[in-house]
Amino acid sequence: MPKIKELIELPMVETVIQLRKMRDLNDEYDSAASFEHPYTRGLAESFVLTEDIETNLLVIMQVLSERKGRGFFLTGSFGAGKSHFLSVLSLLVQSVSAKSADWIWFPLIRQQQKLKNYRRIFSERRYLTVEIPLLSYQARRGLEEILFDAIQTRLSSSRFQIDTDLAEESYFLRQFKIHILPLHEHKLDRVVQKKYPGMNTWKRLLNNNRQAAYRLTKEYLAGLPEKIPFRMSLDREEGFDRLDTILDKHGFDGVIFLIDELSEFLKSKKKESLNEDARFLQYIGERSATRPLWIVAALQEHIEKTGDIQKAVIDKIKDRYHTHLSLSTRHVRELIDHRLIIKKKSASKHIREAYRQLKFSFNNIPMKEDEFIEIYPIHPETLEVLDLCADLFSQRRGTVDFIHHQVKGDPSRRITGILEEDFTNLLTPDRVFDHFEDRLRDSPQLRKYYELYHEYFYKRIHRLFSEDKSDALHSLRLIKILILLKISDIQSQRTLRQLAHMLLYQALSGISGGVNYDYLSGHLIQKMIDELSYLRLTSSPDSDDPLDAVLEIDPETTTVDIFSDSIRTIRRQAEKMEMISALLRTVSYGSIPLAQFLDKSDSWTVNWMNSERRGLVRLIDLTQITNKKASELIGHIRTSEDDFVLMIGYPLQIDAQREHVRQLFRFCKTDPQDRFAKGIIAWIPTPFTEDDLLRDWYGYSMLAKKYARSNHENESQQAQELSRMAESKLGSVESLIRSSIQACYRKGEFLSPSRDFSFDFPVSAYKGFEDLLGLIVDRPLKALYPNYHEIRTMVNLSTSSVNELITEFVVPGQVDSVHLPHRNYLRGLIHGAAEPLRLVRSDPAHRSVRLKVAPEKSVACRIVLERVNEEMNG
Repeated sequence: MPKIKELIELPMVETVIQLRKMRDLNDEYDSAASFEHPYTRGLAESFVLTEDIETNLLVIMQVLSERKGRGFFLTGSFGAGKSHFLSVLSLLVQSVSAKSADWIWFPLIRQQQKLKNYRRIFSERRYLTVEIPLLSYQARRGLEEILFDAIQTRLSSSRFQIDTDLAEESYFLRQFKIHILPLHEHKLDRVVQKKYPGMNTWKRLLNNNRQAAYRLTKEYLAGLPEKIPFRMSLDREEGFDRLDTILDKHGFDGVIFLIDELSEFLKSKKKESLNEDARFLQYIGERSATRPLWIVAALQEHIEKTGDIQKAVIDKIKDRYHTHLSLSTRHVRELIDHRLIIKKKSASKHIREAYRQLKFSFNNIPMKEDEFIEIYPIHPETLEVLDLCADLFSQRRGTVDFIHHQVKGDPSRRITGILEEDFTNLLTPDRVFDHFEDRLRDSPQLRKYYELYHEYFYKRIHRLFSEDKSDALHSLRLIKILILLKISDIQSQRTLRQLAHMLLYQALSGISGGVNYDYLSGHLIQKMIDELSYLRLTSSPDSDDPLDAVLEIDPETTTVDIFSDSIRTIRRQAEKMEMISALLRTVSYGSIPLAQFLDKSDSWTVNWMNSERRGLVRLIDLTQITNKKASELIGHIRTSEDDFVLMIGYPLQIDAQREHVRQLFRFCKTDPQDRFAKGIIAWIPTPFTEDDLLRDWYGYSMLAKKYARSNHENESQQAQELSRMAESKLGSVESLIRSSIQACYRKGEFLSPSRDFSFDFPVSAYKGFEDLLGLIVDRPLKALYPNYHEIRTMVNLSTSSVNELITEFVVPGQVDSVHLPHRNYLRGLIHGAAEPLRLVRSDPAHRSVRLKVAPEKSVACRIVLERVNEEMNG
């Protein structure tokens, strides 16, 4: 199978384009020379007119062509191409010869023919273009000062050579030199000689180090006791009026300010200076309404998000600036397809095959084939995460830098790249974490996530999946994605299904359907949820599908939050039969020890009419008993020493169980006819209706079991606290729910082939289940043995007592002196057992007894003789 490098090519690209380079070129060269510079040509040839770029460019071109001043805000993340856009725009609006301009215009006209008309318009105009890369200036400087300084620098450059004092420093020094220096020159020279040895005079310092002269002069004036009687700085209104005069005098059609990194500049400001800069933006925006003045400012985010700017100012800025120009994720997709990654001609069938395999392994992934092909081998969610985590970007590392180096690799930055990987692999979102990891580490706000990954998850996940390195690797990738989602501007969340699509972990290759989803949710994630802290799994309020649950990471999650979320998840997902079964397994003692009978037959012996009767007891879903099984139970009673079988039903689906049992008993009466069917008893409880109590108990029980091992020293403090909380909550409901479940059985009914019955049995009526069982089987056994009362004994007979009765009375046939004390035990046996069987004849004084065999009077004797006769004749 091919590798990714066999399907794509990565052209040489300038991953970081800075407006500062364009500014420096324009300051150093005239228009024609700067146009023919290799850097300038590269900017034009690599400029792709994506849909966003084309829309933005045509909007600005149209406004410029109409000679209507206007401000524009262009938003987009670091590396999206804003600086590239401003640099190319700077070139397009400069007036140069047709031959030189062709280098810039023709690559763009080939992409959009509408630009032909603007090519003609701008060749006939002359604009003063001023590039202002704000990150090249100190944040302490005001925007107004920077702008006038940039204007003066451009006018005085070799291209125009126009002398002016628009910059604050120049205006101040000229005013000082004219109005103040003549009166203070000697004193100021001594200050210069003291502070700058080797510089004899202030004028010499001015010629050698203009900025030092400016600073020293301001310090000098600040120390004077008297106040300077006139203004030393240029008013902004006066400054722009002077600029208008210069533009008119030198034949300019207007001025265009191209401002880069405006949002980063404003965000570095304190509130007072921030609002001052915002008011200046408002001012030049308002001035553009009546002057040939245009502002195109690039920001990472909308102006209102750059700081605490007064609402009134924001509203006025929005009135004068076009705020809807942007470079979106759609722009980045087109950039990938046309500039950053070039698909080879033979790659199409392989890329389509990669898509087919992806859809086979993850059949619910919402990814269209055309979208997959357009940005291959970039995962669509990677672009989404990049957009969400734009705050991680820097001037040197943005979208283009990420895509180029994460695909290609960069050993100097320890980036492996994916070119050597199988063609079915993609650049997944977890790579965003790797690329900007040092930004996480160095950020005071985000460092806790860096530490959480390295100091907590990294170590524990490797231990947790020590037997499978692949599971450990992909679990760590998942954690990276969760951290990125958490730190994003809107703290985006994803379901388990969506996380599976982001991760693309094919644990079991070549298998379709839901297997990969189940492996991720049921194995990796469930294991992490069970063993690790700081993970929150929240079930969907609208779906019972486990894959619709949301997994997120939360370093601030409290134990109470985790406990409550876990309980909610368990309550929602558990089936009632599952919960009832779990509850029944805990009722192992008391008057009705239900756990002893659950899904197994338990043998019990009861005393019935002074005779031991044995039988089986089993708790089972009665609807699962078939006719065949009923016949087997009847046969068991007929051929074994057992006299009864008690089948106890579940406290669910009562009507269904009752009807099923009655059908079974109708079958037992007719097919086959067998009196031993009367020994079958069904116990139908009342339904368990306290569902909320059941779900609470089940949730507490499951969590208590889950964290039972947290008492070990190597478990987290949080796990131990969760264990204590679960045990405490469980203890508060345990006795109540056990009483409730037993009440369902006490209030139940009993079915048998002979007749249905019920009775009230208060707890005090019996000591334990054996006593209760004796009450239950009494009526069925009377139906099974209707004449037993005629032969029942008055005492309980054990094997030893039966042997003594036979040896001492039946075999001799007579016992004398039965009234003597040493005959008390035997006398009791004769009186309690032989006399009820009508086998005794006593003398009038009751001093001796004889064995009496009279079949016509003794039912027991008759039965025994008939059985002996049958055996002898058989």
